[in-house]
Amino acid sequence: MFSHQSDSKHEPLIYRIDSADRLCYINEVWQDAARQGQFDGVKAEHVLGKSLWDSVIDGNVRALYAQMIAHARLGQPVGFNYRCDTPILRRTYAMTISRLPGDEVEFASVLVRQESRPAVAILQTDHARHEEKFIRVCSWCQSVALPSGDWVPVEDAVNKLDLMGDEKLPRLTHGICEACALSMNQKLNALL
Repeated sequence: MFSHQSDSKHEPLIYRIDSADRLCYINEVWQDAARQGQFDGVKAEHVLGKSLWDSVIDGNVRALYAQMIAHARLGQPVGFNYRCDTPILRRTYAMTISRLPGDEVEFASVLVRQESRPAVAILQTDHARHEEKFIRVCSWCQSVALPSGDWVPVEDAVNKLDLMGDEKLPRLTHGICEACALSMNQKLNALL
């Protein structure tokens, strides 16, 4: 849902949905990140009681999450790695989606790797953005979709799309690249 500060010495970031797929719990790691002002609109009073689907716009990502939630509700936990970068860090997290009593589903993310990199302005949340211009970022690997349909690392996309040639950056929207979609579908099919 959003990037967060965590490391292997800290608790995982956890959120839960109820039987109607509404956010019903966020842990202290989530709340700390929101209190530190890192993320607009993710404080408890803004997200609890809201549908998970309000924050998952891309149809392919929605379908994939719906499948993973269905597996979890059948008692088949789903685990996968995903990237959740900051402007100066490449970060890989491991998420587990599992069933809890009362048909709740828990999403738990733990940092498994991070490395420094030169700052990438497109990932800065406080940079001025176009209202109508968007670029799509893979929710799993952080690659960016080019107009040609190719997906490239975010650092390459900045140059190929001349993103720094304008004083305003495009807004980011999330989707899933073909390679990550194939990988996730194979994982889900293995659960059947």
